[in-house]
Amino acid sequence: MTEIQITAVGDLMVKRYIISDAKQSDGTYSFATLFARVAPYLKQAEMPENRSERLYTGIRTESP
Repeated sequence: MTEIQITAVGDLMVKRYIISDAKQSDGTYSFATLFARVAPYLKQAEMPENRSERLYTGIRTESP
């Protein structure tokens, strides 16, 4: 039998204040501090997964 280890995190919610906090002085973004506590687990996993919640269009619409 083949076994794999799956490690998952979630919900990854990208809010304006999170984006603002991640902005670096050179204009790039780093979310490393948000993942610092779970990074060792994700690095050990053979198949790390996440669930993200974000808008792709930047335009808020009502659900049908």
